[in-house]
Amino acid sequence: MKWWQKILAVITVIIGAGLCMAYLSMFISPATFWPAAFFGLAYLAFLIAFLLLMIPWYFLRKRIFIVQCLVIVLGWKAHFAYFGLHIFGKKPKTDDITILQYNVQAFDAYNKDGKFKHRPDIIQNIRDADADIICLEEFNTYQNHPTEPSSLDMVKEACGLPYFYYYKAYENKKATRSVGIILFSRYPIKASGNIAYEALSKLNSTIYADLDINGKTIRVFVSHLQSTQLSHYDLEFIEANDNNDTNFSAERFTNKLKSGYSMRARQVDSITQVIAHSPYPVISCGDFNDTPVSYAYRTMSANMQDAFLHSGFGIGATYAPFPFIRIDYMLYNEDAFTVTGYRRIKDKSSDHYACISSFRLSE
Repeated sequence: MKWWQKILAVITVIIGAGLCMAYLSMFISPATFWPAAFFGLAYLAFLIAFLLLMIPWYFLRKRIFIVQCLVIVLGWKAHFAYFGLHIFGKKPKTDDITILQYNVQAFDAYNKDGKFKHRPDIIQNIRDADADIICLEEFNTYQNHPTEPSSLDMVKEACGLPYFYYYKAYENKKATRSVGIILFSRYPIKASGNIAYEALSKLNSTIYADLDINGKTIRVFVSHLQSTQLSHYDLEFIEANDNNDTNFSAERFTNKLKSGYSMRARQVDSITQVIAHSPYPVISCGDFNDTPVSYAYRTMSANMQDAFLHSGFGIGATYAPFPFIRIDYMLYNEDAFTVTGYRRIKDKSSDHYACISSFRLSE
């Protein structure tokens, strides 16, 4: 083997090992061993690099190429979790249940260019979805404020849905402002509540609502799992021409990801226990703040199906700052529902895209 082939072989082994660690990250709880989660985050980069390395080995050493093929096959669970393969979805019927999942980023309340600058666009996205059930995270509204309008009233007017359950994760009564998770419904809400679990922020919580759909009861969970707590200082390196001009700290960035991964692992362990004991068919949606190649996603999607994977195509990115990351999901019990459509509203008024799925109740 020539010297440059030896170098290529070493690179192939390193990238292959990283890809295998990404596969394993789906099964290793970050609460136990947090470094594994970083490999899962880099799954797509490892996969692309490994596929590119397969090209020269096909011509140089067929045995190495065959081993590479086996490594790719070994990660089938990660591949099928990350990529949707349905170019043509099923045709929705008028009586199908349509659900909107949307992290509204507090309706752009903290925009430095103007408070609530993009709120009208976010409200319009909610109106355009024309959904039967609306699930919103980072919901921010004023109540009885003398000058500030109510986001709650705006959404109620836009969607026209008569029922809602609002869990106030944080409330400032003096400023008459609250933030939390809200679910709007065309169908009566028979019961509702929230799941208490450890979190770094009160905004990261999970609620549920039991909906009466023509005599059948379903339970809808809405989760906002632990975020990374990254600020604009942690992300400004993306657009910067010179890292010396930013306040970026690799140590701070890594520590925030580490704590977020570990906390999410404990949260999903708590949530899935509650979901498993649901007396009704379940749809579980929300901002999971993790990619499909992660312990959080694998745990949340256990014994459930992913609406995007069964009716979407490609990567289906939902986090606007990173166009190759999907962190918003709609999961469902396959024996109770059939997904009939999936689409995104790729509007950057929020840092998340709005996701819309249609479901059909099984007979």
